[in-house]
Amino acid sequence: MSDRNVVFARIGILLMLVVHLAVTIPSLVSEGLLSPFPPFDKQHTMQIFSDLVCALTLFFVPAVLEFRRQQRGIGWSVALFLGIVLSGSIAPMIMLLVDRPLLTGLLVRK
Repeated sequence: MSDRNVVFARIGILLMLVVHLAVTIPSLVSEGLLSPFPPFDKQHTMQIFSDLVCALTLFFVPAVLEFRRQQRGIGWSVALFLGIVLSGSIAPMIMLLVDRPLLTGLLVRK
């Protein structure tokens, strides 16, 4: 994996994070932290939650496997899980931006 590819991946993740925060922050300010989900009284709120769970699981499982391959402690997986629970997709994007071994490991499977 060349440094150039890692830089391009980080730029893409950073752009995605900025756009996502531009949508998320006004929503949090106007509606509150958990307003889109409980009490799941409408079909679209259940679909949004289901989509979020699926997408984050598709990231979490390979990330945990990569942590194990790199022989990191369970704390990394717990931190990622808690970050996902508390912030949704923001935690994985930040982790990919700051943790080069994880990003490189997920981009290049050995």
